[in-house]
Amino acid sequence: MDRQERFRAAVAGEAVDRVPRTCWTHYMTETLGGAEHARRHIIYQDEYDWDILKVVNDFHYPFPDGVETIRGPEDIDRFEPAPMTDYMFAEEIICLKMLREHYGPGMPILFTTFDPWRQVVRRAGMACIPILKAHPEETLRMLRAVGESMCAFMAALREAGCDGIFFSVNSGNQPGSPLHADDDTYELFMRPFEMEMLEAMAGMVRLIHLHGAPISLDRFADYPVEVFSVSDKLAGNPSLGAIREATGKGVIGGVDESRIADMTPDELRTQIRDTLATCGERGLILAPGCTIPVYTPAHLIRILADKAD
Repeated sequence: MDRQERFRAAVAGEAVDRVPRTCWTHYMTETLGGAEHARRHIIYQDEYDWDILKVVNDFHYPFPDGVETIRGPEDIDRFEPAPMTDYMFAEEIICLKMLREHYGPGMPILFTTFDPWRQVVRRAGMACIPILKAHPEETLRMLRAVGESMCAFMAALREAGCDGIFFSVNSGNQPGSPLHADDDTYELFMRPFEMEMLEAMAGMVRLIHLHGAPISLDRFADYPVEVFSVSDKLAGNPSLGAIREATGKGVIGGVDESRIADMTPDELRTQIRDTLATCGERGLILAPGCTIPVYTPAHLIRILADKAD
């Protein structure tokens, strides 16, 4: 199989010649632009020969001029739909186009992004959440503006040659997690905009990443996605096998990103073999549960990339 055939078969739960593998980290390129972002992905891809190139999101959503964070409703009211000429969108599209031109159509390329609620909180800081919840009308107007921009961005990514979206959400976090959202917050501020973005991704493979721990699948039964991603080795999270059985969808994960940098080679090999043995070869993409630390030793990354295992 070539990379695209292997990727598509894994997503569909069909037979593969071997389980596809991928891995990702951050490159600290937000101020360096799309071309440098692409260059660093190419170095990482060529060093380890991944089956799937997952583009990380080192760029933050554009806030209105003069808005540093969310301190009150006057900041929320400043948000308008952002054009695709804005730095974040334009530079990420430059990156995607460069990667597609460099590798051609045979390389599966995934792009990482977030729902509108997370886009705002990720930049403004979690301390803004009580302010957002205290001003629901203003917050909904803001999220509609951010959502409009993000849906336009999904269309631009598809046009640039993106094969799939790795869609990271926090709405699966349960009580006990600092990222937990109660039902009212989820229903008002998260779910409608997550569903809107997922619809805008149609035509690309949709991989939903339920970020954090502990998480539950309860809110995602009707989400239009093809693959589920969970940090399955974190305490309180379901196994990949349980996720696949509950959803009937493909899964990506199997390696503990929280420990990989400190593992011995034997520990990592054992974890990989256990994942392959318990999950089987169908409907699986072998990968870390989330981003690995930038300081992860190269000899360990090469073990994850070793297609002979």
